[in-house]
Amino acid sequence: MTDDDPRMERFIDAVQAANELGGTEDFQALVTRTLQMMGQDFLPHLRAADTGGLFCPVAVETDRKPLIGATVLLPDRLVVVWRHGFTGGKKGSTTVRLDQVRSVTATHFPSGPRAGTRVLAIQSAEPLKLAVPAVVGEPLYLALLKGIDVREG
Repeated sequence: MTDDDPRMERFIDAVQAANELGGTEDFQALVTRTLQMMGQDFLPHLRAADTGGLFCPVAVETDRKPLIGATVLLPDRLVVVWRHGFTGGKKGSTTVRLDQVRSVTATHFPSGPRAGTRVLAIQSAEPLKLAVPAVVGEPLYLALLKGIDVREG
């Protein structure tokens, strides 16, 4: 896939939208590391006609341990990709259609080892838990929730 691939343009647009909302140097560093690890992993899940995407680094929570991941929120779906480990680890992905989301519960950790982390428990055909790191600013976090019914946990 080349830089003139329209899916790459849609992905770059989603990252730029996040950068406009994210702001801090710590956030920018996290975005850079995440893009280096898994930026290309999104392309098979994007369409040339996609618009309005929003990128966000996350941890995908599993029964075993959190996995390094990221999302692209689109008007009709949430694309999530992740890796097992930093280099060469097994890849995974899922796409959640927003019209099939039954509920999303948001839990915020104000203190302790997870201080500032917000966990989104998404109930759909394939339940999913995403941990949004503390370095993700409030404007980006709230934009991720746009259009989804969220109950504070």
